[in-house]
Amino acid sequence: MEEKIFKAYDIRGLYPQDLNGQDAYQIGRAIVQHTDAKTIVIGADMRTSSPEICDGLMRGITEQGADIINIGLVSTPMLYFASWKLEVDGGVMITASHNTAEWNGLKLCKKNAVPIGEGDGMEEIRDLALGGKFTQSEIIGTIENNETLKSEYFEYISSFFKKGLGKKKIVIDFANSVGALDKNIFEKFSDDIEPVYLFEELDGTFPNHEANPLKLETLKALQEKVLAENADLGISYDGDADRVGFVDEKGEIVPMDYMIALLAEETLKKYPGGTVLMDLRSSNAVKEVIEEAGGKVHRWTFLNQRADAQR
Repeated sequence: MEEKIFKAYDIRGLYPQDLNGQDAYQIGRAIVQHTDAKTIVIGADMRTSSPEICDGLMRGITEQGADIINIGLVSTPMLYFASWKLEVDGGVMITASHNTAEWNGLKLCKKNAVPIGEGDGMEEIRDLALGGKFTQSEIIGTIENNETLKSEYFEYISSFFKKGLGKKKIVIDFANSVGALDKNIFEKFSDDIEPVYLFEELDGTFPNHEANPLKLETLKALQEKVLAENADLGISYDGDADRVGFVDEKGEIVPMDYMIALLAEETLKKYPGGTVLMDLRSSNAVKEVIEEAGGKVHRWTFLNQRADAQR
């Protein structure tokens, strides 16, 4: 295991040379020793290396004395939801997000999805994992499989849906990722949504295109399908479903920072005068829209750090 896999926001490396099951075992022990967690929820995406990483991680966590709630095949938002919903001290998601198939990684959080990253525990976990010197636990933790969490997540997310706006045809490109689990949400609203799916089969090799909507070339199939279907909207998921890109009814790519403006306008109707965190790289037009809607803007480079500081 090399130091380079420990990033500012997560742990990520090429499998198996940078990150494998034994490395995950060391990291699991390090997480428990540093955080003193008693119970940790874990989940994994559909990458072909995820089962080995998961086995090693669970072995390390339990040998260090902590219990595990395993929610199985999930997206990163589902894991974060579980860290809030369940009686746990933290969570670990096995994923390399939008990276290509040969990568894997770990996203770490505390209770309520508070991130563990640079300046907030990542360095200590790194040093413990690399050093390999752990206190010996007198007990072995248990593993509980939770089969209901995903259903609770689908119900919770569905509760935010606004009905009665007219039926819309939406093309959704899952990029063969765990985002396809969200079909359970779209299909709850058959009177309002006519979904058209692209690449919905789970496949950790990403055979159709890279699961990264930030790379505009990955949106080509979605753009073509939106036009072919005469659809109202296109949505493209990344590899662990914590990021999406949008294509409008003309097949044009919607700049991601514009979505901040659109969402901010709606949110400020509910929370007048509220504060909106905005990435420093977003255009000034976004800032202007937020301020015209009565909101306050905080521009920041590292949104996770800012969110943590606001808690």
